[in-house]
Amino acid sequence: GVPLGAPPPTTRAERWRVLRRVQAHAANCASGDASLDALRDAVARAARADADERLVLLLSDANLARHGVTPAALASAMALPGALVDSGSESARRAAALAAAAKVRCRCLFLAQFDDAERLQNALPHDAVHVVRRPDQLPAAIALSLAAAAATATTVRPKL
Repeated sequence: GVPLGAPPPTTRAERWRVLRRVQAHAANCASGDASLDALRDAVARAARADADERLVLLLSDANLARHGVTPAALASAMALPGALVDSGSESARRAAALAAAAKVRCRCLFLAQFDDAERLQNALPHDAVHVVRRPDQLPAAIALSLAAAAATATTVRPKL
């Protein structure tokens, strides 16, 4: 990936290196699901960042129910307005409060051909979840998420 605060890759070669690092990481991950922990960590980091806008994208296979992840737990990790923090951990409660105060926006992109993705999509706000059926649809889904975030940005930018 790209470290938080680092400039985004600008050349095809730099973008290719980022994709290779992401692929290598995915190939060597332990089995199981760390989506909630990763999401909480990303939201907390984004909340602490000195930034005009804060957006976290979660890419998952949507097989979260198999690991005991509920829509309520996902909403809590995303710090969605009105979500109850279902974790007993004080650090999780603090992270959710910080994220909500910092207006961190989250969007989940699920690459799935399972009913789990639809259940999550139906249980969460419509703008929080996007289901992708085929890997070749991911770039468009990411672009759509970024465009939606830009269109709803809270920061007023001066016209150039």
